[in-house]
Amino acid sequence: MEDSAIVDLYWQRSDRAIAETEQKYGAYCHRIAYNICQCEEDAEECVNDTWLAAWNAMPLERPRVLSAFLACLTRNAAIGRWREQHRQKRGGGERDLVLEELADCLAAPRDTEAEAEQRELEALVGSFMDGLKHTEQLVFTARYFYLCPVNEIASKLHFSESKVKSMLFRLRGRLPGKGGILLNEWKLLQAMNGIHADTVERTRQLLENKEVIPMYRMRKVWQTVLIAALIASFFSITAYAVFYFSMNGHSSAEDESYTVHFGNQAVEWPSKYVFRFEGPEECRGVRFKANWTPNESYWDFAQPEDDGYASLLEGGEIRNEEFGVFLPSCVIDVMYAPQFVNDGAMILMDFDPEEITEESWGEVQVYKFAAKSGHAIDADQTIFPTGNFVILFHPEQGWIIGVRGYDSMENLEQIARNLEVVQTEEIIRSADFENKIDFCDIYIG
Repeated sequence: MEDSAIVDLYWQRSDRAIAETEQKYGAYCHRIAYNICQCEEDAEECVNDTWLAAWNAMPLERPRVLSAFLACLTRNAAIGRWREQHRQKRGGGERDLVLEELADCLAAPRDTEAEAEQRELEALVGSFMDGLKHTEQLVFTARYFYLCPVNEIASKLHFSESKVKSMLFRLRGRLPGKGGILLNEWKLLQAMNGIHADTVERTRQLLENKEVIPMYRMRKVWQTVLIAALIASFFSITAYAVFYFSMNGHSSAEDESYTVHFGNQAVEWPSKYVFRFEGPEECRGVRFKANWTPNESYWDFAQPEDDGYASLLEGGEIRNEEFGVFLPSCVIDVMYAPQFVNDGAMILMDFDPEEITEESWGEVQVYKFAAKSGHAIDADQTIFPTGNFVILFHPEQGWIIGVRGYDSMENLEQIARNLEVVQTEEIIRSADFENKIDFCDIYIG
């Protein structure tokens, strides 16, 4: 039954209203409740409470998006039930991981009327979501509204888990929680009801595999046909001095291009933006440790493992004095040459590189360059900052480490020179990759 027809049943006070709601959204609401309560019996009771709350709420209001309306009622019931029953002890699961993550966003308590405060919190969350990109909205909502595990979010969006963790870490740092309003993590968790209903519904469709979400910088790049075509169209009307780079030697080739196949469509990229890697078809995985830092707080946003090694690191934001804004200082991650054998390539995404300097640091080939961002950072779309890139490639071991950000080239080079890289037991094979193309930029999200 269509949602509008179900809502009509509530307005008509029909006995069928709850039955139709349960048939369509019972499993959906149960999962939301279970992710919070971590108990089947409590989840079932929360779902029953949801039907009663929906019955009482209508016809006083007519929800525009029924699924999001029911989700908020379920979350309220589950949060209230769990807090009442488990005030002294936490029991694990995604709920407690989410609470620990949100606890870092909290500010000191303020003597405010509870309901008014909660509404203000929800309004802040809604406003915060308005400033996020589409993919960021999906990731944030899946984690903090639906309490989905990180590995599930990564699977649905075809991202790595480390990328999702990094996105969430950066988004939590941008939450408006330093003004003295966020009292505790439970209130913040409940305030996620302020996420707009349309976003809640889009995320539901993603999690239930009912919608094809446009993705950026994903490994299954055939789903980015439209974006690539638009960018290629832009390239076709812009004059560039084009260079072609093979990481086993630097050779220039005027007017060359690289053809990327997206499904049945072929798109040509100017070779200026294309990096080719001639390496082994399989290699061992690696992790790295950043042994040099410009200052003590530089890696506050970093998330290394307990031994200090990582496969992805992100530094905190730094102030760009020219434009008076804060930008990502440094992002470091790993790719592997086996992905790019047989005519694969890494493509520089949304950055226009300047002259590329080629060096050798022992067995490591190094490419350094500045690149102007294709993303404007002002409302008038007139300011495009320049980032710096240091690409490290070990032809024998097959790893590629990108050190890039809006910090100075001097700092990024020092970070790159002092990386400690260790091999793991994991074997990376060409066959592991569904596509031979990947994208490189400064933004993990």
